[in-house]
Amino acid sequence: MIQSLGGSIIIEFESKRERDIRLRIYDIAGRLHRDKKITLSMGIKRYSIDNLPQGIYFIKVNKRIYKGIVVR
Repeated sequence: MIQSLGGSIIIEFESKRERDIRLRIYDIAGRLHRDKKITLSMGIKRYSIDNLPQGIYFIKVNKRIYKGIVVR
């Protein structure tokens, strides 16, 4: 699940086992804003990406791509 709150994007992950994921945030022009390796433990984990300028972003988690919008 992806939520936008103010200048932040909040991503919620649910995992049935411990695993590593790669999280990348791109703006609509294709510029990379964040590149993080995250270790998920079993259960639900929330990850917040703060201080993004207003705009449309694409969130890539491993090979899946999602869209998030930051509105101020």
